[in-house]
Amino acid sequence: MDPRAQFQRMTSSAYKPGGDEGYGGIEPYRIHVPTKYLELTTQKFDLARLPADFELPEGQEWSEGTPKNIIEDLIDHWQENYSWRKEENKLNQFPHFRTKISPGEGHDELRIHFIWKRSTRANAQPILLCHGWPGSFYEFIKVIDLLAEPEGEDTQAFHVVVPSLPGYGFSDAPKKPGVGLRQYAAMFNKLMNKLGYTRYYAQGGDWGYSVVRLLALHHSDSVAGIHVNNFIVFPPTLMKHPLKFLSMMAGMITGGAIGLNKQEVQTLKDIDKFYKEQVGYLMIQRTKPATLSYGLTDSPVGLLGWIREKLHDWTDDYEWDNNDVLTWFMLYWLPGPHGTVRTYKESVLQENDFKDVLSAKCSVPLGLSVFKRELTPLLLPTSWANMIQPVKFVRSHPEGGHFAAWEKPELLVKDLQDFLTPIIAANPPPQPAPETPAARPERPRPVTTFSSQSAVPTLNNLNLRNSFPLHAHLGVSPLATPIRQPSEYHELAAAGTPPPKSAQPHTNLSPNLVPPVTVPVTQPFQSGANPPPIQHSYSNVSGESSQAATLARPGVTSEGTSETTLLPTSPQSQSPSPTHPGQQSVDHKKLEQEMANVSSLAAAAGLGESRPVDGADKNQ
Repeated sequence: MDPRAQFQRMTSSAYKPGGDEGYGGIEPYRIHVPTKYLELTTQKFDLARLPADFELPEGQEWSEGTPKNIIEDLIDHWQENYSWRKEENKLNQFPHFRTKISPGEGHDELRIHFIWKRSTRANAQPILLCHGWPGSFYEFIKVIDLLAEPEGEDTQAFHVVVPSLPGYGFSDAPKKPGVGLRQYAAMFNKLMNKLGYTRYYAQGGDWGYSVVRLLALHHSDSVAGIHVNNFIVFPPTLMKHPLKFLSMMAGMITGGAIGLNKQEVQTLKDIDKFYKEQVGYLMIQRTKPATLSYGLTDSPVGLLGWIREKLHDWTDDYEWDNNDVLTWFMLYWLPGPHGTVRTYKESVLQENDFKDVLSAKCSVPLGLSVFKRELTPLLLPTSWANMIQPVKFVRSHPEGGHFAAWEKPELLVKDLQDFLTPIIAANPPPQPAPETPAARPERPRPVTTFSSQSAVPTLNNLNLRNSFPLHAHLGVSPLATPIRQPSEYHELAAAGTPPPKSAQPHTNLSPNLVPPVTVPVTQPFQSGANPPPIQHSYSNVSGESSQAATLARPGVTSEGTSETTLLPTSPQSQSPSPTHPGQQSVDHKKLEQEMANVSSLAAAAGLGESRPVDGADKNQ
């Protein structure tokens, strides 16, 4: 069943959740918190014991964490004005779903929660939005409708999928170690396939950046482009990028007179300041998450103070409404924070995967939005980002912070549209299937099935202080530690091989489906051709829009899309019969159609060109 028909069926009043395995176990979900739990939360707020008053100099009220008066105001608002039921009803205006997805071998299936907002536009394309910590699906609610139903008939629209990371919001948390960033990416790719999207785009910040980067690295046959607003990368090294390395060193030594300019040097100093003043949360979450969880799970005031500090420090003077803060907090309080803080521990346990995020190369187009108060405001993305991915779009903003989708939703949506519109134009959406049966051959089509599970990396002694990554979550100071050349990490091979086959069916090809299943299929990257050049633009400090030089990126090519009908019948491959040279009557049009169907089917099974990271599962 195609995504539109599947969505309409599941959102109809006649749909019975769990009654049809042919829909991949995707069930509509309605948020409802038991009243007893809300009453318990109120009691805990009533019994809260706050620390003694402590006066700090004017202008430094937040220097030691969330001020007491801020917490007192939030407690009063909960007791006197806040209504979770009203907020719950607002959230339920969005179409929520849950489905079970396996993180990998040795792990139980997890129920993954997601919002799925389909556009009414015929040209809409699927996009996956990935949050981080301390965010949730809630931080994207301002951009969902802007992306799905934009103003202007010619404006690019999107079918929007916003999942909750495992352990966040209404997604189940893993029960044991071994489910980290790479597993998150594989699960989200399976989710998109379940929804019928075999080719899609992705956006992310914070941990969401790591997830979409791993999607681009390990699932490039499905991901046509990624956009990020929290870009991070290992700095250039003398061996791999000598000119960039010398430019960096010269800028640091001369204060921006030679090499890096003053603004770029200041960026590195800001990161060093962040490391010295704001990474206490990072150290405990990546080392002793269980110890922290006891306090944050039992005390709503403790969790509220833990999160409220980040909402203040990581935004650009944003005026937070107490209602929004409490709803933000509730999406951590309800499931408990242990599953969320474990993301940091897993990034240490699965060291190589996180290093891949910062250094491994791939050819998936990359778009960058740089906001003024981002944790790591990289002001030289076209020079450093191109070391790992072809940059097709860059735009800097003189405002905004870490939670771009919440603080500046219109700016982020405009950036996404400007970045993806040319890429989508070079990869047009699939055309509707012909109505007449004669237009397509009726012979059975082979269904290729495959799966792959990667072994859980062993725990290595990770010395992040010597890695020098530009990311707040690593807690690394570029000025307090010597610059060292990173070790050789997994990098993409020059040419890929077909994925291994197994008895497990592909997630969007259910054995219970009897009628033909029409799914969109996109051809893999073809070498030797380039997409149209894409303009890079930015906003200067005065907010005026400027256009930079038009850049064409060789090596990243356009992709054609098509649509094919898969019949889950015979598993044996059947190829069109060759035409004998002596034949007098040959239906070339029919033969061409037959060959196109076979090629499309191979692409659907993942048999196209790929560039996997060494040792990686190509389609987990």
